Amino acid sequence: MPTKITFLFLYFFILTCWSCNTTKTLADDDFLIVENKLEIDNKDNLLSANTTISELYELINPSANSKWNKIPVLIYNKNQLRVAEGKKERFKRFAEKPSIYNEKDVEVSCLKLEKYLLDHGYIGSKVNSSYETNGKKVKIRYALKTQPAHTIKSVSHISDSTTVGRLLMKFTKYRSVKVGDIYSKDNIDKERTRYAETLRNSGFINITEDFFYFTVDTQFVEHVVDVGIHFKVPADKEILKRYKIGNTYLNWNSTINNQDRSTKKDTFEIKPGLFSIGSLPYMKAKLIDLSVDQDRGEYISEKKQKLTLNHFLSYNLFKHVNQKYSKTYGDSLDIIDRYIDLSYDSDGSIGTDLEFNNRSGSFFGTAVTGSYTNKNLFKGAEIFDASLTLGAEVQANQNQNFLNSVLVEVGSSLSVPQLLIPSFIKYKPSSFFIPKTFVSLKNSAQNRIDSYSAIESSLALGYSWRETKKSNHELSLLSFSYQNIFNRSPDFVDLELNNRRLALSLQDLFDIGIEYTYTFTNQSSRSRKTFSYFSIFARTAGNTLNAIIKETNNQNEKTILNTPFSQYAKLQLDYRHYIPIKKSILIGKIVTGLNYAYGNSTEVPYGQQFIVGGSQSLRGFVLRGLGPGEFVLQNNPNNTVENQLFDQTGDVKLEMNLEFRFPIYGYFKGATFVDAGNIWLVNEDPTKPGARFDADSFLKQTALNTGFGLRFDIENFIVIRVDLAAVLRRPYLNEGFQWTTTRPDAFTRTWFGENLTLQGGIGYPF
Repeated sequence: MPTKITFLFLYFFILTCWSCNTTKTLADDDFLIVENKLEIDNKDNLLSANTTISELYELINPSANSKWNKIPVLIYNKNQLRVAEGKKERFKRFAEKPSIYNEKDVEVSCLKLEKYLLDHGYIGSKVNSSYETNGKKVKIRYALKTQPAHTIKSVSHISDSTTVGRLLMKFTKYRSVKVGDIYSKDNIDKERTRYAETLRNSGFINITEDFFYFTVDTQFVEHVVDVGIHFKVPADKEILKRYKIGNTYLNWNSTINNQDRSTKKDTFEIKPGLFSIGSLPYMKAKLIDLSVDQDRGEYISEKKQKLTLNHFLSYNLFKHVNQKYSKTYGDSLDIIDRYIDLSYDSDGSIGTDLEFNNRSGSFFGTAVTGSYTNKNLFKGAEIFDASLTLGAEVQANQNQNFLNSVLVEVGSSLSVPQLLIPSFIKYKPSSFFIPKTFVSLKNSAQNRIDSYSAIESSLALGYSWRETKKSNHELSLLSFSYQNIFNRSPDFVDLELNNRRLALSLQDLFDIGIEYTYTFTNQSSRSRKTFSYFSIFARTAGNTLNAIIKETNNQNEKTILNTPFSQYAKLQLDYRHYIPIKKSILIGKIVTGLNYAYGNSTEVPYGQQFIVGGSQSLRGFVLRGLGPGEFVLQNNPNNTVENQLFDQTGDVKLEMNLEFRFPIYGYFKGATFVDAGNIWLVNEDPTKPGARFDADSFLKQTALNTGFGLRFDIENFIVIRVDLAAVLRRPYLNEGFQWTTTRPDAFTRTWFGENLTLQGGIGYPF
């Protein structure tokens, strides 16, 4: 009965809104635009027609009001009446101003459409408009008569007899305007910008793109154009001066007046041509030299000057970094001094982090981490981190101990902005991106009540460096960990006897290997364009040890200090694609991975195995609550150990996510999502039927869930989210994978209890 009342209320609400007159408040000579339509003649002339038409529609202003959703306009009209009565507006965020017909607006839209076609090579295209009215409503038609896209037949460049021409001829292979390409004003503007940047990177610091212009000779018969590139010689000859760097002065405390030569009286020489003003520098001379691009006597490069500022900013030691030039000095020398102002920030900071998670069996965990960071430990921009984590997991089950496990973890790391390598290795550091050497240590102690206790120690030593702004490399030449399991309970020993994979994963073990991570992203901070993220993680362990050590123990294992070491390979790929749609964004993600144990191991260490489920994976399943394959875990709720420790891990992983994020109101945002995936084993396990990966059946063993979420997002600084997910496809005991929506109990209370999962998290899942 309540459901019927709700539907009746909704029906009458929609009917009322539909019957409301959105034109009631219009003036006598005003018309409401309800449709803008493009009518394109010779549509086949358009390249990438769908994209072009979409971009053309965006140029039409004002856009039409919706014929179907009248509510935003009604809210706006209602608010106007409230304002006239001296009252406060309501639901202002959801209001939409009526689009009123104006002849001048239509004329401007026609000109914009023609300019777009011209700028994209459809030279000679024409746009006309017409309209039809119905009461107080109007529909506008834009008729486009398009011409074929023109191609570039020839390009004449600036003469190489001048200094400017000779410099630019060196960069012809990077040209944006080439013979055979479609004529595009965007490419011409890129070429003008590139020419100006090339000169500014060669000492001509006063040259801008305004000094370059293009001529276009159109041949309508052949639909081709001849393009000429020209340089406008400035009347002021000072603009054409080519400057070299004189001295460089760094001020570490406050902004200085660069025109005042007296500021040089209190200087400290770091090296010839490089000075510190007012006080001793906060950084070592070697690092300063590495950070400052270009030496005295070099032609000034705008690009390298920006990189100098980026180097200092990358250390996170300065609130502000600024650069200025002095006036030229000398009668005939075009030399200018460089001044870099650095506003020093504090060295150390203290922070805390709180984490919550849950997994199947009504387990809930929390952890709190306290950390200390020093960003300039030895005056070389070395970043030192120390952290302490305390965690616990409890279970809301009357048949089990309330406290399931406790965790204590101590960690530290040090990052140095240079490659610490042996002197016999010849390496020339990049002047664009400063590489780093890092070392990290971590020790953790965990006690799983009634099961076992564990101590794990790890060490990582390696390097990270940027190849470009978009790509980053990280190589751990030594990645070491030691796992020691003790205080095994009798019930846990019995569980290991019946689960060989678990026993091999949780034995005392050395894990010594090499790791490599490559990441790429073309995200831009300047614009909301489509971008991607890609990551590769690879690890190998135990190969060198296996080649060196020859003897084995009575279990045919090679050991170090009577403890076996693992030997395996791991590969994981992570790809994400982000598509901004106005104020919303659509994100697609796919992750796949493979573990393979060999040689001295038959199983990969427990911490390296793949899992799915949880707030950042398949949100319809709790953490470690799915797989491997179509295997369904059936723990005995009365057995403490079986209920607390379950082994839903795998060697093969496939995970796919699609999420649409949109604003709701203020800091509140929403999301709808679909997650799919699973994990599998490489080898057959008789205790886990259906868990082995099979190329012919793995897609049929892919779980699927959908849902929606709410986010409290303060400018990406603090993000608290809640996701409610419903499982659409899952494995059932002895039945394999089934659609949950076709089962007899679908959408009953029992079905909702088994297939709805509420996930909480801090930060976005990806």
